Amino acid sequence: MTPLINEMSKLVPKPEESTWFDIGDLANEQTYKFDSDLITHLPFNDICVVCTSHDQNEPVQKFAIYARDVDYTNMKTIAATGFVLMPEFVGFKAFFIGSQDDHLFVTTKDPKTGTLTNAPLEGDVVRICIVLQTLLTRLANNKVTAYEPTVQPTFINKRRLAKKKPPLITWRTVVVEPKPKSEPLGGTHASPRAHERRGHWRQLKTKKVWVKSCKVGKPSNGIVFHDYKVPDLSESKTS
Repeated sequence: MTPLINEMSKLVPKPEESTWFDIGDLANEQTYKFDSDLITHLPFNDICVVCTSHDQNEPVQKFAIYARDVDYTNMKTIAATGFVLMPEFVGFKAFFIGSQDDHLFVTTKDPKTGTLTNAPLEGDVVRICIVLQTLLTRLANNKVTAYEPTVQPTFINKRRLAKKKPPLITWRTVVVEPKPKSEPLGGTHASPRAHERRGHWRQLKTKKVWVKSCKVGKPSNGIVFHDYKVPDLSESKTS
């Protein structure tokens, strides 16, 4: 795994429940025209994206952004939140981000009444959207280095789970294509270990359709969790 994922995953109660990505350093002054369809179509149902951001006058900030698919409204919607180390820990408020008429539609939920309220596209929402759009743009276009965190069905892990402690996770490096032509199976073709195949866009003759992520393989052969290092290839082209 990357050093940043190693550090940030220790701050999460159940890191193995998400697919992790590392997108490196993002400049504070970056601005984006957000693609609502891109941001609201996640490669997996539950992801965590880590990155850093800094400028000449401020210390490095470390971000962890969570996003997951939700079936809460009639529009394509994700729930997103996260935290930043500045270096102190600061949590973000949770948002629902939807795509409506080719625009981002942001709402918050009242914890007591469950009422949804429209929220402006500013502050923490913009931070979260920048991180997600950066990740999803790179993942759609580039071959990326990936790290699979795997929970082994060992005696020690069974004892830790029985005591409500997190399991020990092992990691290995794989390569992920821009389109999932060959997912890393972690086993034989006939009986791969259980893993989640990422969602992706499929180009038909007249339109693009979104193919949702799905679970494949047999849990009895073991379970594979994924995290990804997603490089910015434009930097290597100009250096």
